[in-house]
Amino acid sequence: METLEQLQSIIDNAPYDATHHEQLGNYLKLGIDDAWYYARKRGIDGHVWDDVDCNNIGGYASIRSLSDIKRIIELEKKLAEK
Repeated sequence: METLEQLQSIIDNAPYDATHHEQLGNYLKLGIDDAWYYARKRGIDGHVWDDVDCNNIGGYASIRSLSDIKRIIELEKKLAEK
């Protein structure tokens, strides 16, 4: 399990519109009918979203929701206050 600082770094470094993070450090934008991978190739802002085949999304390691990570951070901070 990551430290609170590591979890916060995942959130702080998440690109705009990202919804998920996976174990190898990649960000994903998952929707109902589509999936996007935050590619490390050059775009206008240095990175771009690449379309991913939804049938192959299982190839990513340990995908977690950014909203879940935010909630874990919130709860960990509350525990630390006690």
